[in-house]
Amino acid sequence: QVAALARTAVAEIYQTELKWPSTNREAGLPEPSRLQGKSLQSVRLSGAGVIILTFDGKSGVDRGVIRLVPVARAKGGAIDWRCESSSYENIASLLPQCIYRQSQGS
Repeated sequence: QVAALARTAVAEIYQTELKWPSTNREAGLPEPSRLQGKSLQSVRLSGAGVIILTFDGKSGVDRGVIRLVPVARAKGGAIDWRCESSSYENIASLLPQCIYRQSQGS
């Protein structure tokens, strides 16, 4: 539910301003640590509207990260979301739409 809130905020900014928000503030979202869930520690926006979900050890990986990357379609203004993680090798078994992507370094 928290991720859906962030996706909606990012999409609304993009559709009205034709630019991706880079921070929670730009998207009208609370500070990252105020957006939490069961094992979700924070929700933070980074450049180009990317949503970074950070989880605690209850998720299987302390400080595990899932990224939701917005992709604007050329026609109609719709936005697709690419889900990826370098923290959870078996992410597709829990979230079939997500892919495991080895980290390329920080």
